[in-house]
Amino acid sequence: MSYLHHLALPPLERRRCSTPRTIAFAEALLNPLLEALSVQVERFQRHAKQAKKPQQRIVWLLGASDTVEGQLAQEGYFEDAGAFVKGGKMQIFLVGERPLPGDWPCGREVRVHARTWEELRPGCAAAPPDPQLAVCCNTGLGTLSSAVVSVWAPRLVDLLLRPFDQQPAVVLTCRCQAEVRGERALLAALGAKLFMLTNKPRHVRNLYSGMAANPDIDFDDNGWLVAFHGSTLGA
Repeated sequence: MSYLHHLALPPLERRRCSTPRTIAFAEALLNPLLEALSVQVERFQRHAKQAKKPQQRIVWLLGASDTVEGQLAQEGYFEDAGAFVKGGKMQIFLVGERPLPGDWPCGREVRVHARTWEELRPGCAAAPPDPQLAVCCNTGLGTLSSAVVSVWAPRLVDLLLRPFDQQPAVVLTCRCQAEVRGERALLAALGAKLFMLTNKPRHVRNLYSGMAANPDIDFDDNGWLVAFHGSTLGA
């Protein structure tokens, strides 16, 4: 699943492949940091004489719908999401407002499940395992539209402050530079701790975007991504 292969796809097919491949790209990009966090958690568990929990590749894809992500799952596109990092089978939970059918083919490297936002509540019998990555694609948060922010900001705060055993990295993607600036301002207001392998963590161009990071394109599905881990709000 090379970048050149992604670049060579017909435009519509490339857009369909973008979200699963963005998950793969984000996992590979953040994997050194995620592994370092896992080592810290294991040390804490040993010090506290807690039983070591097996490491799992769990991804929550938030804001999913049956007509988009559900259809991709039905057609097997999410198999690409586990392509870049070696390990156990990746478990992806599509999280949406309404129940998704969830009866999708089981891939070799990736298994896709469905949950609703309500089922993410701690203590819910149907709650999925804690994620390594929580991914939010093309939310529109960077527009700072009150209709979008009123829906998504509380969900981000919940992810930032929720008492996970190991805090997940949260990945946001957006479509244009104006949204990058809006997301940057919103994340600063939320006290989000940016989580990237750069001296100055920031949004980066996503090679596996809908337009394959074409520098001449100003509007691009999953065009820019940023990751954060925890918040100063709960400090």
